[in-house]
Amino acid sequence: MCHRHAHGRGGWKAHAHWKHHMHRHFHRPPVNISEKEDHFELLLFAPGIDKSAVNIRVKNDELFITYQAPKSAFEDDEIVTDFDTPEYPHASFRRSFYLNNKVLVEQISADYADGVLKLTLPKNPDTNRPVHSITVN
Repeated sequence: MCHRHAHGRGGWKAHAHWKHHMHRHFHRPPVNISEKEDHFELLLFAPGIDKSAVNIRVKNDELFITYQAPKSAFEDDEIVTDFDTPEYPHASFRRSFYLNNKVLVEQISADYADGVLKLTLPKNPDTNRPVHSITVN
């Protein structure tokens, strides 16, 4: 499983005028991925979301997790501009991950509890072979 990275480097300095707009409409929640013996486990940290607005799908061996946040009072320009540094965005997000044929897509399961979206991705036994060490002579 491969984490998909955003393009570009440097931060917001070159695009400071977009910072306010992007914070209002886009958020990238943190993800922890671990490999277990027979599955991968993906934990996406998104407290306070409505799980019914989460969409999880796989297309062309790429996993997409999206969330469409409902419009709230915090989206009112007068309220949002009161915050110079919003650290708890309640915004829509989209995350994607390449599966590299290592997952049995039909058996993926998801649960949301205590602000964490947990996906269990069973390994494809045909493409997840044990590591074979080679001795150097």
